[in-house]
Amino acid sequence: MSSDNSRVPNSRRWVRVLIAFLVAFDVAALFQWADGAFQSEFGGHADEAENFLAALRTRDALVHAPDRGSASAENPDVQQRGRRRGFSHALGAWMAVFGTSRIAALLFMSALAAATTALIFYSVQRESGMWAATAASLLWLCAPAVRESFETLLPEQSGALILTGAALLWARMMEGGNLRRTSAPKWIGMAALFGIAAVLAYAGAQLLKIVPGNPRAAGVFLRECVSVLGIAATAFAITGAVLRRRSDPQGGPVRAAMLALVAGVLFARWMKADVVDSRVIIVATPALAILAARGALALAEFVGSQALAPVVALRRRVLWIFLLLLLALPMDLLHAWHKDWRGFGAIALTLVEESQGPARVLVVSDPRGERMLCSEVAMHDRARQITIERGSETLVESRGNDPRAKPQERFDEDQELLAYLTSGRIQYMVLDSAVPYETHAGYHDQVRRVIEDNVRNFWPTHDSVIIRDGELQGRPLKIYRVILPDRIGLP
Repeated sequence: MSSDNSRVPNSRRWVRVLIAFLVAFDVAALFQWADGAFQSEFGGHADEAENFLAALRTRDALVHAPDRGSASAENPDVQQRGRRRGFSHALGAWMAVFGTSRIAALLFMSALAAATTALIFYSVQRESGMWAATAASLLWLCAPAVRESFETLLPEQSGALILTGAALLWARMMEGGNLRRTSAPKWIGMAALFGIAAVLAYAGAQLLKIVPGNPRAAGVFLRECVSVLGIAATAFAITGAVLRRRSDPQGGPVRAAMLALVAGVLFARWMKADVVDSRVIIVATPALAILAARGALALAEFVGSQALAPVVALRRRVLWIFLLLLLALPMDLLHAWHKDWRGFGAIALTLVEESQGPARVLVVSDPRGERMLCSEVAMHDRARQITIERGSETLVESRGNDPRAKPQERFDEDQELLAYLTSGRIQYMVLDSAVPYETHAGYHDQVRRVIEDNVRNFWPTHDSVIIRDGELQGRPLKIYRVILPDRIGLP
């Protein structure tokens, strides 16, 4: 099946790429709305709220004076462990132009997804024509794991865009160097060098702490690819990596670049084989989608060449339609993933309305919940008057450099904790009594016990139901106004 792009002027190709970007942006935004991302708070991943806060600090530095930080600027966790990533800076610059709302931040992810889709469309269109490019673009954009990645504020989308663009640029450089006169061992070696460079760059920017892997990680990677793209598309990607298309003898550089990128990500995944999070796979999905389109076309050419002459065109057309459907509709496309994390936004609005000035709030929840409240307060507190103090940092002793070490409570006695809470430092407390078991710590029970035993010092003002990943929690989130001992009994 030959390319239908050989007679298309370059200007028209770029017009098609621009249209692909605009359509992909609209489709991504539609997915975000349909999957609940616009309504959900930033709890889809443990790092999502932290990324928003880092971007908000960048935005405030661009728009306001440097000393005017976000609502959680005095939070020791944000200061000590905040990650100054290029992703957060880019998102902050976007928010400086388009605002700090949840929708504005998520539309930045739609733009990243649309740019990656345009890259896929551009690459496949040059080699195989518009219909194949459309199929590959739909395959990538509609894959549930990819959808989940651009509905959450995480840097994998930017990594996929940058590395895919770098790989395609390398392929164009190889084409400009006249690959036909280059021996196979030489360009294979160059592909290997690109893969090494890509994985080193990714490892330095994303992995930070590399640990030994194990040989079974390759099988884990393959299973994760199947869960991301579907069985049919993964099979096509493997076929595209193995078979060479007869109608595209000059497609070697692109195939080599995509293989090198996938191999680099495979190595990075192997080096973190003990980590359950498979977000790194998202970085390789554009390359896999391009290889899948090549594999589908290679299979269509092979089957069509075996047919008798009168039915060649019909068989190719029928097979192409069938493969197009398989590519564009992965088996789990209709996977009912719905982003639904709520409850902290209502508390944040109440704090902003009640405080009416500078106030310090202690939030006691798990790390994800505490970050969610920080992000919600920062989103609604335009004057930046509320400071959030996190219980997971204030109420525990330092755990050193080992994040897996069990936290030790800072206050051994309840009276010591009561004295700290009523010292005048804290004006409000937010208590989450529905912390999941796996993130529950001893100080959660201690704080709840101190509040229940000293009701005169903690006046409940508002509560809100909590929904975590679509599940209603048994106990609500509560705000307590801290009453100082010398004010008890006063009107």
